[in-house]
Amino acid sequence: MAKLDPSKIYFTPSKITKEERSIAAKKYRTASKLKNKRTVAIIICGVLAVAAIPAIVMLFHKYRFDTTFTASGVPDYSSKYESSINEDPIQIDVKGEEHGVLNGIGATLKYIAYYDITGVVASVHDYFGFGFFDTYVPRDVCLAWGDLKDSLTDPDISYRQSDRKCYLSFQNFEVEDVSKYYYGAFRNKYSDFNMSNNHLIPATKEVRNQIISLRRGETIRLVGYLVRMHSDNPGDPVYVSSTRRDDGGNGACEIMFVTKLEKK
Repeated sequence: MAKLDPSKIYFTPSKITKEERSIAAKKYRTASKLKNKRTVAIIICGVLAVAAIPAIVMLFHKYRFDTTFTASGVPDYSSKYESSINEDPIQIDVKGEEHGVLNGIGATLKYIAYYDITGVVASVHDYFGFGFFDTYVPRDVCLAWGDLKDSLTDPDISYRQSDRKCYLSFQNFEVEDVSKYYYGAFRNKYSDFNMSNNHLIPATKEVRNQIISLRRGETIRLVGYLVRMHSDNPGDPVYVSSTRRDDGGNGACEIMFVTKLEKK
């Protein structure tokens, strides 16, 4: 059999028409675009997946819950008394102390007072940190009662929360003296003694889910205890609940261990 000479052409290539060349080029461009889109989509999905990891971890941390405290050693007055939205909360001094662990963070609660409050949810704010207080108190709820119970429908009044505080603002009061802005016009209409920012520590998973589901405008009753709270880490702050409704600023919030939540 004769050997083939690679330097020689043994076939005649068919001629490609201009139209065929144009179709081939178009297919190549389309394939390149699809490849580029796929590459971009893969990159975007990868970035979103990486970015979602902290959010998933935070949500898991927030919604993970074990019953930590029971308040079994302190009296429960919920069957004897019931708070009203038209009146100040019920508060009765108690004594008791309990230690618990949640998400690996140990804490001690010192029970200060039995507490029963009914009010309108004026504002809610979630906290997603991994620290001691954010772990035990995933949500703050600002409540209004008494002559502030209908304040959510007043265009002059607004509520907002940040940095573990609840702020009540009242605009459209035109007064020259700044002191009268607060103690004059506003006092003629409302008393901000009838609102409070509540750091809520859920007693059970059911209570935790109820707290997380709360929405602005709902009327609720909270039953539980005002507490002093500190972690096992000596470097963490000690948190002490307010026991007054007429205070303001740092330390004026109620830190409440919630054993029962009712929607009215």
